[in-house]
Amino acid sequence: MGLTEEIREFICKNYIQPAREKGKSRITIRAGDIHSAMRLVSRMPAVCSALSKKIEQMCGVKIIDIKAPPSGQGANFFVTYVIGEKGKEEEVEEEKEEIKLKEKGKKTSWMEFEDTAREIMSKYFNTALTSAEVPEIPKKFDMVSEDKKIVGDAKHLTMVRDVAIPPAKFSMIAEHVWLLEKTKAEKKFLVFGNDRRVPIKWLEKYGHLVEEDISFFFINDNGGLEDLRIRY
Repeated sequence: MGLTEEIREFICKNYIQPAREKGKSRITIRAGDIHSAMRLVSRMPAVCSALSKKIEQMCGVKIIDIKAPPSGQGANFFVTYVIGEKGKEEEVEEEKEEIKLKEKGKKTSWMEFEDTAREIMSKYFNTALTSAEVPEIPKKFDMVSEDKKIVGDAKHLTMVRDVAIPPAKFSMIAEHVWLLEKTKAEKKFLVFGNDRRVPIKWLEKYGHLVEEDISFFFINDNGGLEDLRIRY
């Protein structure tokens, strides 16, 4: 196995797969972090190559954005991937659109939204919420109270090309609802950001099938919190 292939394997095992297991839809990896983690010496070109070439098929991801330093390669060489069940057209289009909006300063990223949602929901429930696992559920939820009585996840979603319903995202929402239903928490919730139409359309179609103890919230660009299940 050559060095570049070894680096790809390291990235898949230590970065992409853990993110996939946590239910993340996207990950951005910095070349300098890989170089340091593998304790490499003067092998930055190989790291950059591993991050940007032949990795999609090997790790089951889709590259949607590359940001390189002026030299073309270096520690601050960033690659963003869609992970999970990605590769589907609507998933890639959603992520590309989010990046464009982010660059224009119009929207927050899903990582920033998760932090914002955690802060807002902690205030809403008047208790600190952190990312953690709960008993008997093989998943790390985005927001869990210390006593495990409150459990929730944050989702930063958008319509495909701003108009079409995203089928893969609908399936993902259903999966998260199902997992929440399996917990023994007293309060369970999903909190959404970015495009309010996504959870609204999902609730219009499937809301009647969801247990009443699972709440759906939406956080607008101003930080306002809306309980969506009041309507459904």
